[in-house]
Amino acid sequence: MRVIYGSETGNAEDVAEGLAAGARLRGWEATAVSMEVYDVTGLPVEPHAVVAVCSTTGQGEVPGPMRRLWRFLLRSDLPLGTSLARVKVAVFGLGDSGYADYNVAARRLAARLQQLGAEALVPLGLGDDQHRLGYEGALEVWTKGLWAALEALPGAPPKVAEHVISSAGLGAPRWALRVTRSAAAAGPPPAEPEGSGEERRLVVRRNVRLTAPGWVQDVRHIELEVGDGGAQMAYRSGDVLCVRPENPEDEVDAVLGSLGLGGDDLVAVEGPTNDGDPRARQWFGDGGGGGDGVSARELLRRRVDISRSPRRRLFAVLAEHARGQDEEEWERLAYLASAEGMDALYAYNQRERRTVGEVLSDFPAACAGVRAAGNAGLSHVLSALGALQPRKFSLSSSPSADTGGVLAVTVAVLVVKTPYKRVRTGLCSTWLAGLGPGDVVPRAWIEEGALRLPERQDAPLILVGPGTGVAPFRSMVREVALQGLRSVLLFFGCRHKEQDWLYGEEMGALEKQGSWLAVHNAFSRDGPKKRYVQHCIAEHARAVWQALDAGGTVMVSGSAKDMPQDVEAAICAAAQSQGALSEADARAWLKALKHHGRYVAETWS
Repeated sequence: MRVIYGSETGNAEDVAEGLAAGARLRGWEATAVSMEVYDVTGLPVEPHAVVAVCSTTGQGEVPGPMRRLWRFLLRSDLPLGTSLARVKVAVFGLGDSGYADYNVAARRLAARLQQLGAEALVPLGLGDDQHRLGYEGALEVWTKGLWAALEALPGAPPKVAEHVISSAGLGAPRWALRVTRSAAAAGPPPAEPEGSGEERRLVVRRNVRLTAPGWVQDVRHIELEVGDGGAQMAYRSGDVLCVRPENPEDEVDAVLGSLGLGGDDLVAVEGPTNDGDPRARQWFGDGGGGGDGVSARELLRRRVDISRSPRRRLFAVLAEHARGQDEEEWERLAYLASAEGMDALYAYNQRERRTVGEVLSDFPAACAGVRAAGNAGLSHVLSALGALQPRKFSLSSSPSADTGGVLAVTVAVLVVKTPYKRVRTGLCSTWLAGLGPGDVVPRAWIEEGALRLPERQDAPLILVGPGTGVAPFRSMVREVALQGLRSVLLFFGCRHKEQDWLYGEEMGALEKQGSWLAVHNAFSRDGPKKRYVQHCIAEHARAVWQALDAGGTVMVSGSAKDMPQDVEAAICAAAQSQGALSEADARAWLKALKHHGRYVAETWS
């Protein structure tokens, strides 16, 4: 059995590794392989079953590691109905229902595989980040169906009872690790974690609070410049700045202590790894064995995500290592790791936003079992953790207006109070907000964003950006101000004009310079009724329709919760009231706008 995955953030990889481990416990020879290196030409002759796990990125795009496989599957010379006639497949997607293109990559993959003749073992599974349990909410039920379907296949291994599986332990660890103790000077400096290949060192020029002092939300305008002596970073309006964060030292120290590691201990892969396992190379350096590896402190500070709430797999790992150490702790961990305990796990873990260090400290007997298990125990724990992901911020600077290589981002500092009144802050946003002039952002690079100024320079723009969603539109408006060729409708929303009107004075000054810019603000808490950007759009439906009828483009940026759907409904309503379209025709018209790149949304959870 083969499990292939296409993952941008590591979630699909973690699901795939978990499925492969579960299949091995049920007697299958199973491996998890990245779609990036999987030999797709061997797909038609896979002997038993192929399980595919993938996420969706950007505007309904397949993740980067999946692109090569997807291009092959789309070849026009592949005979329909027969190319994969002997293949049994199962597909699970990871997405966010707050996005219009929810799980579209998995949907298209499942449809194309069946179009080429593959037989679906189970219906398509769709994990949803909006579910309070995240993708786990759908994965548990889908996985049970998968195991039942696999057991029914001809030539399947003998069925293994669930109680036997639950008592069988964790199986072989993902990596055979070697730990060299207290090796501060034993090897060369650790290699940088793999990134974009274009990482640069930036220096802060300016850090200004945009929201009023004392307002509940701290939003910053941060300007940076290249500080490594190299060339300026080229970008276009709509691009994003990626920043590689670091875990706090106290969190690193807590995890090191629980796992019995010294910060200078070197952790390396002992022998060759699965060629389809890029994480071994990203975390430990030379994945082929024989390398010095990486210091434990470097591993936990910059490569492993220990600041977010751990996934359920960690609790299963800890439960196994608590067995025989402390019965009460073992029972609690086993329950939290079970399907029956998912609600309890959510209340303890996700709702309280516990970190890996906090979880480990709550279960000292399990950690003692991990330490007693040596390198195998460490491998099991690390394989249950995710990779530390870069944080992405829309550039609010203009490549034409901001000369001298200045880059600007608009950063909202994340502060959350849990049900037990514990204050949690965003890892990267809190760090950035605390930087002053001269401070360094050591690793950053630019990636292309989903939003882009249309090539037709006189095409009108309808920009909808409440809150920090206005960031890319500040860039675009300032770019258009220099060109002077197109009209812009900017819809902005916040709670109070006097508290969190981001870039309000600047946009107002630009609006006074000419008739090309019209700014419409929705201050939701300043009036007797709540008023949002969709209400502004409804009030200016005629101008919106005229702009679109003249070949305009709609761009939406901001929270993915309710706003994108409400804006779509308002645009459709404008087409009905001003363009005399029926509801069905208005929806078809909106779909066509999206297809032609004239309605683009970049939203986040």
